[in-house]
Amino acid sequence: MSNLSQFFGGGQKVQIFTSSGTWVCPAANTKVHVLVIGAGGGGGGGGLGAGTGGAGNASSFGALATANGGTGGGSGGSVGTINGGTGGTGYNNGSPGGNSVTTYQMGYGGKGGEGVLGFGTGGYGGQTTNSTYGAGGGGGSGNVSTYTGTVSSNQTVLVGTGGSAGTSAPFNAKGSDGAVIVWWE
Repeated sequence: MSNLSQFFGGGQKVQIFTSSGTWVCPAANTKVHVLVIGAGGGGGGGGLGAGTGGAGNASSFGALATANGGTGGGSGGSVGTINGGTGGTGYNNGSPGGNSVTTYQMGYGGKGGEGVLGFGTGGYGGQTTNSTYGAGGGGGSGNVSTYTGTVSSNQTVLVGTGGSAGTSAPFNAKGSDGAVIVWWE
């Protein structure tokens, strides 16, 4: 359990889940505030057959709050095209991959969508290794959900894992994992 009382206030307790587990309810009718962050989507691969990035997985706090993961970035254009892949969608969308303009300028991968508090960031898209094809799009960041209310029982916490990257290199990356943050008095 992380103690961030100087940030959240003197009498509150905070627990940050970066992996799945159980939040233990200290007493009946405990007032809680919950921030749920889904995992980021993976960056798309650059070029022919590079593949789209995988979707990030959802995070949840029991049945009270669920946040879906971001979608993966699209792969770069295939044979005869130079267009970059589309950016993934989420709380913040990923950027599209760059187009390859000429035989001497290859497209750069799109930036992944920015996560919340450093969690659930989308992966970067892959740069092309051949100027005939476009670069991969960045993955979308994980979506966000909140809950404020009372809880009287332990809650199962699920933290989503980041989506896989498309298959080509260089520079494309998987999305980052989500998180669940709970604070209570």
